[in-house]
Amino acid sequence: MADTLLAVRLIGRQRQLDIVGGWVDELVAGRGRAALVEGEPGIGKSTLVNHAVRQARGAGCLVLAGACDELSQAFPLLPLLDAFDGRDHAGGTAGADGAEASGTNGAAGRGRAQIMEILRSEAAPGNRVDPVATATERLLVLVDEVSRARPVMLVLDDLQWADPATVVAWGRLARAARQLPLLLIGIARPVPRRDDLAALRRVIEPAGRLRLHSLSEADAAELVARAAGGTPGPGLLRLAAGAAGNPLYLTELIDALIRGRALAVDDGRVEVTVGRGPDSLAAAIADRLEFLTAPVREVLRAAALLGADFSVGE
Repeated sequence: MADTLLAVRLIGRQRQLDIVGGWVDELVAGRGRAALVEGEPGIGKSTLVNHAVRQARGAGCLVLAGACDELSQAFPLLPLLDAFDGRDHAGGTAGADGAEASGTNGAAGRGRAQIMEILRSEAAPGNRVDPVATATERLLVLVDEVSRARPVMLVLDDLQWADPATVVAWGRLARAARQLPLLLIGIARPVPRRDDLAALRRVIEPAGRLRLHSLSEADAAELVARAAGGTPGPGLLRLAAGAAGNPLYLTELIDALIRGRALAVDDGRVEVTVGRGPDSLAAAIADRLEFLTAPVREVLRAAALLGADFSVGE
């Protein structure tokens, strides 16, 4: 099921698959690079990188992956340290593979523990050493060590939420990647716009920057056909047009219609059932929130309009 969904969401991405596949081929050959995959939410960034993760693992590379989020910005280097703990992280990108990169075994695990101990020393009385700077240096050494032992693919998802120390460390790794069998892939949305991320983007050469755009009308129709299990009719295509070529929105739409039993198949053509289908894409996706009470949905609407920051009073 997961493989089928991955294949569906990669429809229309052959050129991008060839690019990231080329990055992995370079890594296997011992040549590293820094790369950045950008695009709006749901456009397929993590799905594309997950395909590269599978390719890298199949070729014997060590894959390390972490993810940033808004709540972790107060903890320096946390996304990069998480990449060494062996767990899967938010965004669907696979975590570090094997005991060699786990939090308890091997040089990677020991190095991670040392870095965390350095960061904990920040509160020690009389400590005059900058623990974040020291931890950053040790992290760079750790990445160097593991990549010299085995080609490494290091992925960081939702880079737009990275804490400042992580951005600095990522930039330094990006500058060193060409000298190591190290493939750095950052995944980011175009907003929020930050000066430090803009500077980081300039460090990455043009061949390493990949921007994902909306699917063409034909590719979107193919995705709908694959997800729905038949040729989409005019009504279904009208609903799908509201997704503006966003693969996540399209798959969410079809899933909502299937769960609501609002699709009918007639001689291989799939169409929205008259009187049962939603009036728009927004209505279909809103079905996901129907299990919440009306007051909770009202709070969510207000929060969405207010943005990322708002007070309790608001």
